[in-house]
Amino acid sequence: MRLQDLVTDLTYLPWSLRAMALKPDLTFVGYFNFHTKPGADYLKELAPGAVELGYSVMPNFHRQGLAQEAALGMMDWANRVHGVSRFVVSISPHNPASVAMARKLGFTQIGSHIDNEDGYEDILARSWPS
Repeated sequence: MRLQDLVTDLTYLPWSLRAMALKPDLTFVGYFNFHTKPGADYLKELAPGAVELGYSVMPNFHRQGLAQEAALGMMDWANRVHGVSRFVVSISPHNPASVAMARKLGFTQIGSHIDNEDGYEDILARSWPS
């Protein structure tokens, strides 16, 4: 999924895909990643210095708080290790579960755009720590 990003820039590796797994048997439940390193050009106008996060949870594990736990952990990591304090998510308004989770985490809408793959998406942001 992010292989070309790594081929282009190996320093993207810490921001790339991470598996989400349940302990103790490490059952794969989804993945988490940052779309780019912090400060990507496409975010300069709406959220300078921010980084966009993304996640996917397997259907059998929806609504168990796994994406929320991963998002909180990854925002904390990015802040503590790399000093990132602004985070962005892009979510289709037709994905009410993701919209609800983002709002629960304190994300608020700052814009919208048309994604080449996913169509219309709202862009939400938050600061960390809040």
